[in-house]
Amino acid sequence: MVHNLRAGQLWFYPDAKIALKGLSSSGVAEKAIMAVGQAAVDEAHANASAPYQNAEGSVRIEAKFRGASGTTFLRRARIV
Repeated sequence: MVHNLRAGQLWFYPDAKIALKGLSSSGVAEKAIMAVGQAAVDEAHANASAPYQNAEGSVRIEAKFRGASGTTFLRRARIV
């Protein structure tokens, strides 16, 4: 049996500085920082989040996640 999973998540940051701090807090970002440095990761995050910055300066990212999960059912033969 396979289940399709869909979930939405709103990431809201009051300003770009806090958005950079939040986006840099993941484990993946930490590894990127170790590989290329904080400035390069901050620049990449700033460029990626720029389209989501509102006129008042807040950053609003509506993330959507999709996935699937499955289970296997085994049937046993019953011998009488």
